[in-house]
Amino acid sequence: MLALAVGDAVRLRWVSDDAFISFRYAQNLVDGRGLVYNAGERVEGFSNFLWTLLLAPFLALDADPVVPSQVLGVLAYAATLVLLVVCTLRRRGWRVPVAALGLAFHLHARVFATGGLETALFTLAATAVVVATVEARSARGYALTSLLAFLAALIRPDGAIFLLVPPLGALTERRKSGPLLAAILPAGLLGIMYLAWKLHYYGEILPNTYYAKSAGLARYPQGLLYVGLYFRTYWPLLVGLMAPLALLRLPREGSRALVLQGSACLLYLLFVAHVGGDFMFARFALPVTPLLLLQMEGLVARLARPGLRWAFALLLLGGIAFARTPRALLQLGNPTGIVEERAFYPPEAVEEARRAGEELHRALAGVPVRVAIYGSQAMLAYYARFPYVLEAHTGLTDREIARRPLPSRGRVGHEKTVGLTYLQGRDIDFVFGFGLFPVNPPPSRRIRVGEFTGAIVRYRPEVVEALRGRPGLTLGGVDW
Repeated sequence: MLALAVGDAVRLRWVSDDAFISFRYAQNLVDGRGLVYNAGERVEGFSNFLWTLLLAPFLALDADPVVPSQVLGVLAYAATLVLLVVCTLRRRGWRVPVAALGLAFHLHARVFATGGLETALFTLAATAVVVATVEARSARGYALTSLLAFLAALIRPDGAIFLLVPPLGALTERRKSGPLLAAILPAGLLGIMYLAWKLHYYGEILPNTYYAKSAGLARYPQGLLYVGLYFRTYWPLLVGLMAPLALLRLPREGSRALVLQGSACLLYLLFVAHVGGDFMFARFALPVTPLLLLQMEGLVARLARPGLRWAFALLLLGGIAFARTPRALLQLGNPTGIVEERAFYPPEAVEEARRAGEELHRALAGVPVRVAIYGSQAMLAYYARFPYVLEAHTGLTDREIARRPLPSRGRVGHEKTVGLTYLQGRDIDFVFGFGLFPVNPPPSRRIRVGEFTGAIVRYRPEVVEALRGRPGLTLGGVDW
């Protein structure tokens, strides 16, 4: 069953547009421009530092980043399944891998095994931190969990939440001083070094994405809607969420895992609710899903009658296997602002971006064009290799846009879009119609390269002269 799940994750492979922002950072690093989106601009417009570094060696070998990102994601998903099996085998009594089967049957765990983002790797790291802390009994063990927690924070900034798990585990020990220091010092010292480097390199500690998505502003109604949709779809996980209620009836040894797993789940889900969740359905809830499944398995294993255990396990696994995503999430403009992201990026969309990007690169090669992109166009910018790209939909890679005040709340992470006036002030030359963002400018403000149309944002003489004579290029209604 687990092998079939991994095979299905491979079958469902895809890549999201957001992943191409990290891909461009990794490519610029390999090309010697630094860990930047645009040469000369040190802005941390990505939120997966370690994931981006892991992809860089593949780009150094001139590989397309899509394939290695998918391979690494599937491997992380498979490793999480194995880790859950190991947890089951280490437990006394009933050793049926309900948690591992639950993750195998979980559709979105298989979907986000790929996608080009760090989701599967982050889920593995978060699970490993908590599981290792449950098993830790010595200072060496807690030092290891501290290092794992630091790696989780490097994979994604919200992994810093899991830095709290090792110290919490150490506080349950009789001899608290040694384990507690071991649980804090490794991550603390490495964290100080990492933050000092960020302050030196980017000039700030928090990533630009924090400001772009207004993560400091609480948005509980939207966040609770996001979490609620997830648990409504995968209702058996509510059993795992409520598992800490059994603490009053469990011995101390039996309660340790529930305390650590339950605390990690609660803290992380509170964070998700605070920031308003995500626009991708399920992605922000997946990191604690294996922990919820472990708690669900633990409660099933403690049922007194074998027949009742099997019946309850099959019921819960069936609820996960036959879960159905709400239909509204398949529509981009639905009121929730949450979508089934994979549905909008079939393989054909990526191939179209590759073809369009390569055609634009040939037509504009050697000219210092400045291009603005909007939603679903990060893949176009990556393949076109534009010299300068302004991400104008969310401000992820632009400090000024990211820090603009919110006029109103809208779709999570897409609330700071800028228009023509701002683009002209930043000397942007073109905006191309592609993906979910078409353009239809008048002939006088139209650029056409082959079959792809864009809008002229601002005429710059040096760009116009450099493009003069390029075959197949029409600019402002004039075919040169």
